[in-house]
Amino acid sequence: MPSEAIQTSGRATEEKPRKPRNVWVVLTYVTLILGLDYLGLRQDIRPEFGWLNWPTTVRYLFTMAPIPGILQPFIKSFDLYKFLFWFVIPVLWCWRGMDWKAWSKERWNKLEKRLLRLAIIVIPLSMFAIPYLPGIGQYYVSRGGFAENWDLALLQMLWTLAWLPGWEFMHRYLLLGAVHKKWPGNGWMLVPCFEFVYHLQKPPVEAGLMFVFGFLLTWYAVKRENFRFPFLIHLIVELSLIAWLTFF
Repeated sequence: MPSEAIQTSGRATEEKPRKPRNVWVVLTYVTLILGLDYLGLRQDIRPEFGWLNWPTTVRYLFTMAPIPGILQPFIKSFDLYKFLFWFVIPVLWCWRGMDWKAWSKERWNKLEKRLLRLAIIVIPLSMFAIPYLPGIGQYYVSRGGFAENWDLALLQMLWTLAWLPGWEFMHRYLLLGAVHKKWPGNGWMLVPCFEFVYHLQKPPVEAGLMFVFGFLLTWYAVKRENFRFPFLIHLIVELSLIAWLTFF
C-alpha cells in the first residue's frame, strides 16, 4: 500500500516508518467532503441543508473571478470544489511519504498493458448497453449529432478533469492507505462502500455497478500497489461515456 517511507539525509539512504495517517481523521474528512457534495447536488429535495451547501458556494465564488467572457463557459464547467477538496488537499496531505512508484510505469508488467488494450476496446463498446439498463437508460440520454456537439464534449471533459483525478486519489490512495494500514485484512472494502453510498443519488443499478467497479479497482490497487492503472481504467470509462452521450 502507499509507502510511508522517507529518505534520510546523507549518502546512505534508509527507510524509516512514518506514523500512519490517523484513520479516523481520514474517514471523517472523506465522509464530510463527500457528504457536503452530495447535499449540494441534492439540495432540490433537501432544501433545509442549503446552509451547508459549500460546493455551490465555492463554484459561485470561482465564477465571479475576473475571467474573460469567452472563458466563462469553461470556468463554469470546472468544478473547483471537487478539484480542491478531492485532489489538492489530499495530495498535500499525502505529499510527505508519497509512493511515487505507484503512479509510474515502474510497477507495470505485461498484464497491465494487455488489460489496458482490452479496456480501450471493450469499455467504449459497453456504453451501447446503457439504453437497456433499468434507470440508467433514462438518466443518461444520448444527445446525438456529431459535428455540433464538439463544444459540449470539450466542456464535459473539462468537468471530468476537475473531479476524476481527485476521486481516484482521495479514494484509492488517501482513504485506501489509511484503512488498509488500520485493518490489513478487509479494511480496503470500505473504499467501494464509500463509492457505493455516494452513487445512491443516481439510479440503483449504477450504484451497484459502481460498487463492483470500485471493488475491482481497489482490490487491484491493493494487490499490485499500482494506482496509475485504476485511474486510467476509470478515465477510459468516463471518456467513453462522454463520447457516447455526445455523438451517438
